[in-house]
Amino acid sequence: MSTETADRSLWALIKRHCSSPRTLVKTILQLEDTPHSIALGSAIGMWIALTPTPGIQMALVMATAFVMSPFCRWNRVAGLLMCYVSNPLTGVPILWTCYKVGTVFVGGDITFARLRELVTPTPDRPVWDALKEICIDLGWPMLIGTLIVSTIAAVLTYPSVYWLVKAYQSRRAADRNLPTDPTAHVSNAHEIPLEPQPVSRSVEPTVDRHATVVSV
Repeated sequence: MSTETADRSLWALIKRHCSSPRTLVKTILQLEDTPHSIALGSAIGMWIALTPTPGIQMALVMATAFVMSPFCRWNRVAGLLMCYVSNPLTGVPILWTCYKVGTVFVGGDITFARLRELVTPTPDRPVWDALKEICIDLGWPMLIGTLIVSTIAAVLTYPSVYWLVKAYQSRRAADRNLPTDPTAHVSNAHEIPLEPQPVSRSVEPTVDRHATVVSV
């Protein structure tokens, strides 16, 4: 399989399985990797998903995976899947939460409507211009709030995903080792083999074929 075909399959997998939060979690649990690798990838993806970088979050996940590859390995698909936490429905509320947390420390007066306008790219204002305006207008409140919120979310994501993946993989391994005999579950705890019982047969009276009946 070529690299281009593999990349297309990866993107198709991500788009097909991320239509709902439940499907997103199920897809992450079904990844073929260690619980640590999946949990670390999910935590990194969660951290990036909560940053004010709409439109380039998946590229940041891939770049982070490349930079960190000499030091540690983590599941990049889990990181890409976590980017779907930030989507057109949740993106603005997430950024607003980060901004408001930042204003607790350094202040700020941007309204929710102004924030929505800043983070929404238009044909006349592409995503790069939107990112530049976010950095200029939101500035320190967004930076500080993002660092706090994304770090807390990533720290909570790792143990949660690790436990869920470990439990899912253990249950799947147990299901694969189930006996195929449907009557195996009825045996007792001591596994005492049952001795074959003799089969009773009804004995029919034998008839002497050589006997003759003499009629007088």
